[in-house]
Amino acid sequence: MEYSNLDEKHAMRVQLTKLIEDWNASRLDLFALCEPNEELEFHGVMRFYFQDSGQKMATKCIRVSSTATTRAVIEALIEKFHADLRLLSTPSYSLWEVHENGEKRKLLADEKPLLVQLNWHKDDREGRFLLQIDKADQQHQQRNLHPLEAIENGASMRRKLSKRESKKLEKQQKMNQIREAEDVTKLLYSAVPNTNFTRTISNPEIVMKKRRERKLEQKLKDLGEGGSLKIYGEELSETKPYVTLLLSLRDRADKVVKETLEKYGLDRHCSDDFCLVQLCTNEQGDIYERLLDKDDCPLLILAQEANESNCVTFHVRRKPSTLSRSTTGFTGAAGRIADGPRPSIQAQQHNNKLDTLPYLLEINPDGSEPAGASRIFVIRPNVTEVGSDRTFTKPGVQALCLYGPHVHPRHCVIAFMDGLTTLTPCDATAEITVDDVSITETTILKQNNLIRIGGIHLFRFYETGGENMNSVHAEAFMKPNTTTTTNNNNNSNSTNDNNASSYGSVIGGGRIADSSINGMERILHAAGGMSPRAQELGSNAKFLTRTSSNVEDVIPALFEFSNNVEDDLLNAFIGELIPSNVSFKLTSAYMLYMCCRYRIVRYLDVGRSWSTCSSSLNCFLTKTSRMINETIQAHCQDAGALAFWMSNLAEALNFLKLDVDLAACSSPEPQGSMADLIQKAFDYLTVCLKQDLHTAMPPILDPQALDQAATEPCLHVLNCVMNLLRVNRVNAALTIQLFSQLFHYINMYLFNWLISSEGSVYCCRRWGIKLRSRLSYVLAWAEKQGLELAAECRLVRILEASQLLQLDFKRGFTKLNSLQTASLLERYIPEADEPPLDRETVTALIQFAEREVDRCQSYEHVPLQLEEEIDLLLPFLIPDDGYSPEMVRGIPAGLQDFANSLAQRGFGQLLIQPTSSGSWAVHFSGDSLFDIPLPRELINC
Repeated sequence: MEYSNLDEKHAMRVQLTKLIEDWNASRLDLFALCEPNEELEFHGVMRFYFQDSGQKMATKCIRVSSTATTRAVIEALIEKFHADLRLLSTPSYSLWEVHENGEKRKLLADEKPLLVQLNWHKDDREGRFLLQIDKADQQHQQRNLHPLEAIENGASMRRKLSKRESKKLEKQQKMNQIREAEDVTKLLYSAVPNTNFTRTISNPEIVMKKRRERKLEQKLKDLGEGGSLKIYGEELSETKPYVTLLLSLRDRADKVVKETLEKYGLDRHCSDDFCLVQLCTNEQGDIYERLLDKDDCPLLILAQEANESNCVTFHVRRKPSTLSRSTTGFTGAAGRIADGPRPSIQAQQHNNKLDTLPYLLEINPDGSEPAGASRIFVIRPNVTEVGSDRTFTKPGVQALCLYGPHVHPRHCVIAFMDGLTTLTPCDATAEITVDDVSITETTILKQNNLIRIGGIHLFRFYETGGENMNSVHAEAFMKPNTTTTTNNNNNSNSTNDNNASSYGSVIGGGRIADSSINGMERILHAAGGMSPRAQELGSNAKFLTRTSSNVEDVIPALFEFSNNVEDDLLNAFIGELIPSNVSFKLTSAYMLYMCCRYRIVRYLDVGRSWSTCSSSLNCFLTKTSRMINETIQAHCQDAGALAFWMSNLAEALNFLKLDVDLAACSSPEPQGSMADLIQKAFDYLTVCLKQDLHTAMPPILDPQALDQAATEPCLHVLNCVMNLLRVNRVNAALTIQLFSQLFHYINMYLFNWLISSEGSVYCCRRWGIKLRSRLSYVLAWAEKQGLELAAECRLVRILEASQLLQLDFKRGFTKLNSLQTASLLERYIPEADEPPLDRETVTALIQFAEREVDRCQSYEHVPLQLEEEIDLLLPFLIPDDGYSPEMVRGIPAGLQDFANSLAQRGFGQLLIQPTSSGSWAVHFSGDSLFDIPLPRELINC
């Protein structure tokens, strides 16, 4: 019997632990519950609310046990809120469970509030606990506090009520209680709205997903006999061919139509305008259509009629006025019940969709209403992406395209599901505020929320009410295959035009109106910026016009310069530049990229040939490489300068390789020169850092020092190296390669010392333990930096040597070859109370090394040797990804300051392009300028 009770208690504990894990998975860390103990008791933080008459809603958090009753919690809350201090008498209190939908329940005195809260997860609910003075005590206090007023109102001489009056009064009191409960709920959630501070749910999106999964599970249980059925709606949506419904054999056609409309985001109350059509296709390709009656059961029909020679499908269509229920036979796949193409339901149900769907109304960035008509974006069901990605302008994409310096390519996601609209940032750095509160996780949108995206785009959210919108404005957002695009310059509405081109890649389909004006100035004007010469031409000058209203994305800025200052400009951001004087450590790479983009634009615009442009760019890049090479040679012993140039060269090479225009225009030689310079800077930097590390190695070999103190100099050097690389924004893959060299140097230094005459006296178990302990500090540091794999891989021989000295043979040896194993075992000095190694063990270990390690090294053409190589002989790899354009948005302040300083010296000027989304990677994909045929005007120049 005792074992039975123990098993039952264990099962209860497992079940309770699972329940707590489910709760913690969707709650903030503050409200996480601890695991239950042997007595099934657990603890957690709960938030409580209290409001006295005329006072603001107050909130407190206290730690509560699962065994604490409502009575005990109320006593603790009274002390917390100090509620009794404001009263002349001591009232009684009650604790209420309140939910946002208006539900309110009084907790019994012996209930456990923490268990009540834990049960919320069953329905994925979010509630609040409200402390209130009992109604009877409140009325009693009012009578005691105002006796004269009660006498004046006749309360003390009130006559006995009749039965009818008593019922009426009782009904009135119930209505007052309901109204009061609604008022309290409304006050509780309006005075203290849902924020990251007040709610417990960490991710509402997860909760909604669980709710949908539970709904699906329940539906599957209720079905009994049934299954899934595809319902095609080619007329309902051009991008969503069908939906899948879970149906039972008894579900009728009218129900199927309603659920299909709901799946497509249409009003299910419009189901009378639609019908369910059965299509049967035989082996000869003949198609027969039949309009199903509302009492027909589609799944039952499918089970009875579908076979190998007969394909049955179901389609929801608009009811034709002349359609009869009789079966109509026809041949050919193009046959229809009614002649002629059917209009799209998206256009026909335009008003219905606007009435039922939420929408965003754009307002001025300062919060004021626009002087003219406001722009509207209707939020369709499922997911709508928001950002500056150029793919958002393609037909059929459900997205809102916004441009701006702080708008990411994929900035956030708006989801409209189950009647709720949520906003989720795609990245922690994405600038999004809701009612001036910055958000970093999923937020449920409510009526009149003000949503600011990227700092400049401001929208007001409306849950419903499309019927109040101007149909002209709404129509622009409801056209099929049209995506709204906004521009932070003029905030104008534009739609995608596949046949029109613009100046995102410098050359477009626009025609040159006046060839006498320098083409570069015209393009800069079209992109939002003008050179001084263009400004001097006055308002009569004709500039290049675009045939498309869509503004294609460009990089944030160019650097304009003339040929006669080219050498001085390069010397300014290469030869004369002092890395410690610039705050943006990738200044040289970005300056080079802006100059290269400007050179392509200028040469192509004035009508020069492709070969001339390519020759000019290659000459410019060759000159750049030569100057950087001279700079690296001059600072070959300066670790800071070498890290700076290694990082900038890698970034510049990445720009040249990924920019479709630069890659097509530049020859392989300049890119090869830059790759060689990256390796040269890497090699010089490795030598400098090894010299610093060499001075920190002797303390590790000090037998008298404490293990932690012995490794401090080494860890200090590693920390300095990591800080140096991070400050200079060195690519992560280059960082790993550099630390691999340093970890190998530590391994080489310690291992070669251990097998030397000086270190052979330390070949004992005690030193093996000490060496392993000291290396553990290095491994722990590497793990914190994300370098644990590099450290374990490069320190493996000295780690295995320490393991061998401890005579730990349980784990195999994978890197110690037979020469190294034999040398360590021959030098091994047993402790005073330790027997010497027997010959059989030594022979077995050496044979194992010959069989496992030596053979692998011979396959890899690694020479068999005793000492470790001083340098790690690995090929140098230039990374393909992980560069700054993935993260840098807009023009960094340090870059702009540096460019402005060059402008003051007369080397050129920074041309900021306000139409840019802020991304530096906009030219990394798409068609190259050299794949676009030049306009006739350019060819004839």
